[in-house]
Amino acid sequence: MLLEVDTFGLPKEVNVQADGATQTAIVVNSSGRQLIQFSFSQFQGRILRLNPVDAVPWILYSYQWIFDNEPLSLARWETQILNHEIPGQQTLTHGYFTVRNAAAVTIEITTYRYNASTVVKTYTITTTGNKRLVFVPFEATAGVLFKYVFTSSAPFWLYRGESSVFIVPWGGDGIERKPFGDDDTDTARGQVAPTIVKP
Repeated sequence: MLLEVDTFGLPKEVNVQADGATQTAIVVNSSGRQLIQFSFSQFQGRILRLNPVDAVPWILYSYQWIFDNEPLSLARWETQILNHEIPGQQTLTHGYFTVRNAAAVTIEITTYRYNASTVVKTYTITTTGNKRLVFVPFEATAGVLFKYVFTSSAPFWLYRGESSVFIVPWGGDGIERKPFGDDDTDTARGQVAPTIVKP
């Protein structure tokens, strides 16, 4: 993290907390307004907080957390209807899904054909416990549009930016696509990175 701070030349102890639990303590010391960098062991959390633990006076001008977004823990994840940015007929061959799950995850893939009919195929990712990259072979089904629905009896983590499917367009070579977006952008909707405004 980065802290822009002035402790008037005195050491000040600050706890770094995640979701109400202290993860580590840092000691800040600066004479005048300075930008100070800190690094510490990785931890997971949604709500991060700096909690001063002593009476040493200080001025905190600004701070910036340096982190990677962890996906939300959800029991259902669903895409829009997609063409994988490939016009015309295509066939899904297999996928690589990076997940962390405590219960089996079902992947339901709906294929929309030229004649307006649909074919639904279901696949299962068994329990991984930890974050894992899982190979899933698909039954070859040709179509022009596709929809993916992931469900589980328990919340799971789908690392969308690290998951992909492989497609063979008719008359072409195999192509890798990442149709699930990530926390910043979703190729199906053209969203942009959200900005969090500090009070």
